[in-house]
Amino acid sequence: MPADDLETRLRNRDDLDRSAQAFEQAVRETGPASATSEGGAVTVEVDERGAVSSISVRDDWQREAEPELLAALILTALTEADGQRLKTVLEATGDEIDAPRRPRVLQRPVIEARHLRGRAGDAALRSAVDAVGGMRGMVEDLKRSMLEAARTPHLGRSSSGHARATCNGLGHLTALELDGRWLPSAHSFNIGREAREAILDAQRVASAHPMDQVVAGSRVGRLQRILTDQEPRTPTAEEIPTP
Repeated sequence: MPADDLETRLRNRDDLDRSAQAFEQAVRETGPASATSEGGAVTVEVDERGAVSSISVRDDWQREAEPELLAALILTALTEADGQRLKTVLEATGDEIDAPRRPRVLQRPVIEARHLRGRAGDAALRSAVDAVGGMRGMVEDLKRSMLEAARTPHLGRSSSGHARATCNGLGHLTALELDGRWLPSAHSFNIGREAREAILDAQRVASAHPMDQVVAGSRVGRLQRILTDQEPRTPTAEEIPTP
């Protein structure tokens, strides 16, 4: 790679890292947000991390929505609260973007020089690639696995089972269900409490299956572990001594 091309890539990397630092600082400085449904029956609050901190349902919520629509009302208010918080983050990022920052040190996996030097290095690299099944389709396999993991539904429920929530693999809420037989006689406080419990439970389940586990379980992850001596590779037939 030409030196000027490498210099341009490193400079672009530093610019991206400074922007990332500005965004991270903006997120740290962003506070909670809240949103209320149009008729005022539901109010949802999210904390500075974006987690649901409270769901309040007014005693006369049935004036605004039928029981089968209350969950949708909560979801709509939550989406609006998330949108308000994102808007605040983006505004804060704009304020932070011009602050002077040094790019952080680029962390890279430490690969032993013997793996890549001369003929022995070529052989070791080929052996590591062979150990994970070759290069063909490796990245595409990882993409498919990550997409499948992102789409996988993770279910959560409230302590009493009257509320059920679903999150995707990224932890985003995709569905909320409330027990229609229980709702008409339920106390408004308990409705909000159970909805929040179900949402947090679904997000907890989703967080137990992070994307880095998908990468670690892929051929790409195994190849990295072999090259960084974190996992022994299976010796080739040529390397096994004959008796």
